[in-house]
Order: sequence, then C-alpha cells, then structure tokens
Amino acid sequence: MKRLKIKILEEQIIIKESGVNDNNNNNNNNIS
Repeated sequence: MKRLKIKILEEQIIIKESGVNDNNNNNNNNIS
C-alpha cells in the first residue's frame, strides 16, 4: 500500500515537472 502511494506521488511530481495539466493528476488518482 505504501509502495503504491509513493509511486503515485512520484508520477504526480514527474507530471508537474513536465508541465502537463492537473487533469492527468486526477486520472492517476482514479486508477489507484
């Protein structure tokens, strides 16, 4: 469970760094 949460947070950081909009962050949360 913790490992999955860390992976999601890492993905959100990558998305923010690459300048993609917030909709992709919401999609990642829904997948988990």
